[in-house]
Amino acid sequence: MATDLPRLQGAWRITELMMNDAPVPPGEAGITIAGDRFTTTGMGASYEGRLELFPRSKPKKLALHFL
Repeated sequence: MATDLPRLQGAWRITELMMNDAPVPPGEAGITIAGDRFTTTGMGASYEGRLELFPRSKPKKLALHFL
């Protein structure tokens, strides 16, 4: 079954972010996806982890598992 993972590859700018149910002011936050791994920038520190897609969910959904 094909997934959307190939379409998510590359660098993305984060335009809206919620942490602990509160909005985070916009800034230079971004995420880079390579394979099923991600790294973040501009969020105070660099973070990395694994991306999980849920291709059968409606609407589409993904989870970021921080390491």
